[in-house]
Amino acid sequence: MERDYYSLNMQKLLYVVKDLHNIGYESLRIIPGISPSGLYWRCHFITNSETSYKKIVASNWFQDIVDVNERIDISIETLTIMFMRDHSDFLKECATR
Repeated sequence: MERDYYSLNMQKLLYVVKDLHNIGYESLRIIPGISPSGLYWRCHFITNSETSYKKIVASNWFQDIVDVNERIDISIETLTIMFMRDHSDFLKECATR
């Protein structure tokens, strides 16, 4: 039986959020869901402050940087750094410290 790397890899986004919370981006929230076709998992990262509401389709970002159907050996810490690099403006809205 072939291994389902898609499900395993997409869960890594949730661990990225945990890392981001631990370093001070506590206003970051997630909205997980299923695509309209029902075939794919989606994950939005959102922040909702008093002055703005912003979101990023984090699952699209992830799929743009890696092949989620193959084994990914990138650590969660490295993925967190990559997200921080690519979405620094968004994360400014998520900072609570």
